[in-house]
Amino acid sequence: MQPSECDACKRCKLNVNQQNEEFISKEELHKRNGIAEGKNDYFTLYLQLFFKGIIIHGHSRSIRQLALFLYNKKELYSHKNNGYKLMKLSSINTDLNILSHSVQEQLKEEEEKAKKEAEDCKSSFS
Repeated sequence: MQPSECDACKRCKLNVNQQNEEFISKEELHKRNGIAEGKNDYFTLYLQLFFKGIIIHGHSRSIRQLALFLYNKKELYSHKNNGYKLMKLSSINTDLNILSHSVQEQLKEEEEKAKKEAEDCKSSFS
């Protein structure tokens, strides 16, 4: 019998338990390969991949599902009270929504620039 869904899909259907208020040290953060700084760059990278249709196999294409995908990776931490705490799903979703418009605009500009360069290159060989 073949499994009908991957583990990530099954986790997406579960209620996300947001009661994990564990605070960890900087050393523990490094052991877990957690990300506490540079989250905007991390979110921007995943949003670019998301808008290009590269990630989230088997999931509906929504920012909420991207947030859930990133939350389930358990890599994102926020600095709180001299320690680090796993970011909440709602915070990840909010940050992604804030950045999504600017990322879409940036991708659109890059695409237009690439088309213009291709046209210029094509016309120089004609």
